[in-house]
This record gives sequence, structure tokens and C-alpha cells, in this order.
Amino acid sequence: MKVSIVIPCFNESGTIADVIEQTLRVPLGCEREVVVVDDGSTDGSGDIIKAFAEAKLVAHETNRGKGAAIRTGIEAASGDILVIQDADMEYAPAFLPKLINPILEGEADVVLGSRFLGQIGGTSWSHALANRVLSWLASLLSGQPISDVMTGHKAFGLGLLKEMSLKSREFEVEVELIMRAAKKGATILEIPISYVHRKTGVGKIGWRHGVASFFLLLKLALQLRSSH
Repeated sequence: MKVSIVIPCFNESGTIADVIEQTLRVPLGCEREVVVVDDGSTDGSGDIIKAFAEAKLVAHETNRGKGAAIRTGIEAASGDILVIQDADMEYAPAFLPKLINPILEGEADVVLGSRFLGQIGGTSWSHALANRVLSWLASLLSGQPISDVMTGHKAFGLGLLKEMSLKSREFEVEVELIMRAAKKGATILEIPISYVHRKTGVGKIGWRHGVASFFLLLKLALQLRSSH
């Protein structure tokens, strides 16, 4: 069994080295590949990534967005399971084994690391509220209990991902991943994780991403209903 860990990265020179080092070191109990997608960084992140011979670097010439970076990572991955690991160190790579184990053991097709079931520190009340609303809506529309739809820690069977035909370019990819998995009849499981809001760099998600995610949820829910 092989696990592909995809790290989308845009201008994270302050943290990307630590993320890659910890991702390479965390014990998984199976073969791994680390795929880092440099999404048009201009701060030297690409040069830092190149220093890690064990990591596979795929680079976008210009910034295309997190959704586009994840889609590129899926195309480049060759494992049986794919895990998404953010590059800003808000999500600890130490939780990667807990994300993949339910899939390895046949308990789930998709595993989400939920900050609201675990510990969440430093996030703004507006982001937390927007996520709660989106998560409630995702639960209602998908028929599966979801407490943290916008989490950056997700694991999937790679075969499932390759069937999804993802379209999102930016952060709304988070809800698209879950709703398309639900449409495929996937079993979705959440595990508690700890989250610490970034200490360096600039947050990249804003209110417009929340609005885009809301409307995408409704659109995908209609597709889900029409397929039954």
C-alpha cells in the first residue's frame, strides 16, 4: 500500500521546509510519496522545495489557486491513498497516520480531520462561524454528518478522487471534494485533530471564498439529488 501526500504551496517560504521534513519523517507504516505543488510562488518557496530530493516537485508558472494545485497533485500522485497536507503548518503532519488508517482498515473511503471535534486555536470568529454554517449545510445536503467541511486535512482513496472530475480553482475545492465524494456514495469519517492558526505569512482565504463555497454547495447538492 502506498500513500501520496500532496502539499499545495503558494508563498510559504517560512514554513514549507518544516512541513516537508515532518511529512517525510512521520511514521505511516507503508510506502509514501510526497508531492509538492508550487502554485506560482514568488517568495523563494520553489527553491526550498527543490532542496528535498525525496519530494516530488510539480510547479505552476503562475498562481492558479488551491483547487488547481490539488488537481495537479492528484494527476501527479501514484499511491493508493491521497492525503492533502497544507504548507502553512496550521495542520500538523503528525495527524497523517490517523487520517489514512481508517482507509487502510476499510472503515471509510474519505477521512476528514475535524478541528471542531478536536482543538482549534487562533481562528477568527467570522471564519469559524462561516465554516459552521457551511458544514451544517454540507451535512444537510450530503446526508452525512460533517462538522468541518473547510478542513485542510483530508484523505481519500486515489481511485475515488480520479473519478470526481474536480472543477474548482480556489478554496471552494474543499466543499467540492466532499460533495462529489458523497455523490459517489463514499463513506465519510471524521477524526479529531488540533489546529493552530498560522503565525507567519498571510492568510489566503477570505469572505468571497465562503460565498463561492456556499453557492457551489447548492449546485452540487442539486446534482446529487438529480442522480438519485
